[in-house]
Amino acid sequence: MQSNASQLKSAPDPEQKTRLELDRKVFFLETLLETSRELNGLIQPRRIMDAFLLMTMGSLGAADGLVLLFNTRSRHAHLVHRGIPPAEAEHIEQNIWSIYELYYTEERPSGPSTSMPKLITHDSLPEYSPLPGRMEAMIIWDIDQEYSGLVGLGKKISGEPFEEDDYSLLLNLGNVLVSALAHALFTKNIEHLNADLYKKNVGLKESLGQAERARRDLQRKVHHLKSLYELTAELSPLIDSDQLLESFLLTVMGTFGVSRGFALVCERTARRVRMVSRGPARQPHMSADEADRLLYRCLDSAENRALEPMTVTRLNDPELLFEQIMPGAAVQTAIMLVIDRSHMSLVGLGPTLSGLPLSGEDEELLRAQAAGFMVFLKNARSFEAVQCLNQELSEANQELRQTIADLTEARHTIKVLEKAKATLKSIVQREADRIGRVSLLDFSLILLAALVLGFSFNLANPNGIPILPKSMLIAPVAGIDAADARRLQEAGLAVIVDARPPEIYSQEHIADAVNVPATLFEIVFKMKLARLLTPQTTVVVYGRNISKRYDELVAYQLLARDHEQVRILTEGMDSWKRQGFPVRP
Repeated sequence: MQSNASQLKSAPDPEQKTRLELDRKVFFLETLLETSRELNGLIQPRRIMDAFLLMTMGSLGAADGLVLLFNTRSRHAHLVHRGIPPAEAEHIEQNIWSIYELYYTEERPSGPSTSMPKLITHDSLPEYSPLPGRMEAMIIWDIDQEYSGLVGLGKKISGEPFEEDDYSLLLNLGNVLVSALAHALFTKNIEHLNADLYKKNVGLKESLGQAERARRDLQRKVHHLKSLYELTAELSPLIDSDQLLESFLLTVMGTFGVSRGFALVCERTARRVRMVSRGPARQPHMSADEADRLLYRCLDSAENRALEPMTVTRLNDPELLFEQIMPGAAVQTAIMLVIDRSHMSLVGLGPTLSGLPLSGEDEELLRAQAAGFMVFLKNARSFEAVQCLNQELSEANQELRQTIADLTEARHTIKVLEKAKATLKSIVQREADRIGRVSLLDFSLILLAALVLGFSFNLANPNGIPILPKSMLIAPVAGIDAADARRLQEAGLAVIVDARPPEIYSQEHIADAVNVPATLFEIVFKMKLARLLTPQTTVVVYGRNISKRYDELVAYQLLARDHEQVRILTEGMDSWKRQGFPVRP
């Protein structure tokens, strides 16, 4: 078409020349239209640059060309080229920012609007440039304060120079390129902003989720603290163990929304079982032996089998363990409380009203409530022991007052007898003086009077000396050797009693022996020994020397209190020490 145009130029016919000019303008307009359509369908800057370069080179018949896009903020650049050897293209990439500084020395535009492309012809190109020396035409432009660009075209394939119409078409095509790149970069920025907004929305949603979880955790902790406070407020005024047990069970069931539950406390030493339940049709009852067997089964099912004092452990398979307590009702959660080795408790809860099992936080709350309950239960137990001790002391004081009253009465009797003795003595003395000598009858009368006075005084004295030793009137107490006594002591089936005076007991005694002196038996028995004994407990008594049989005296007094299992340690503490069994200073 360019050759036709040249022929038309040389032709003298004006009409033909006008037609040629019109065809050329139509071609340029069609090129602009096609380029606009092609570039408007693209959103990737590199593809826009590549499509623009191909269409521009084809329209103007250029042999080679390039497009550069500069990002002045990030210092990144994109190069698209056609017809340029690889070595020259590599040289251009290495000197991209030198090219930018060479052609963009003017002040950058202020504002987001794009600037019109600026044409640089071959004659206006600098003498030295990193661009190939065969560049014939170039346009540069600014899209905004961040992006700039450059288009360079080499010589035409026909060897003809660029004309004014070619430069005009190149500028118009540059406007299309700038518009397409501005639209693409704007779309890209929008996509980046959308991506950033999406990430921020995701982050906000995660933050909201974390805040919601934190709020739920805080509400749960507040609920737990409130439940612990309510339990403490409910149990603080109570000092009775039965009331404590019932209030604890009701509070726990209300906290977790449970309709069935039970709680029991077993005092193994006292052989006493306390139990309360809510929900079953009948109130369960359990003997001490049944409670012992149940506790052993629970120990096998416990998560922590150590019997450390004041500990709480969860039980596995609670439904199988407590079928006899809550028949026909599933026990979903059960815990075992160890106050000490002789004082343990079990708590079982049925399903919740919602049907959901207790969560980990709920089980932690149950453990905390159980730990608080153990403290209150231990305090109640101590208070009951103090009450029992006060009762025993009151009874002992009553007996002491009675003894003092008896001694006072005996003292009055002794004074009367002493007056009678003095009167009798004076009578005898007068009679002796009157007679002047003493006969055998007189001595017999005096001896008979002395015996009568002695028997009367002994009978009137509460602590009088018996006429015959008690050992002659009571059958001897059965003996037990040291090995059997030690075996019963280790099994918890025997209590060893040291009958010697306290000053001898403090020097050396059998380990864990209870000191019950014979002279203080009534008082010490009630204070120390009574609460340790059951009808099945064997009492082993020791303590004698050459002249004193303290063990027999204490053994007789124990037998008098209906304790049948009383034994005297054969050969006393000497046999115990020969066996190597423990003693204490």
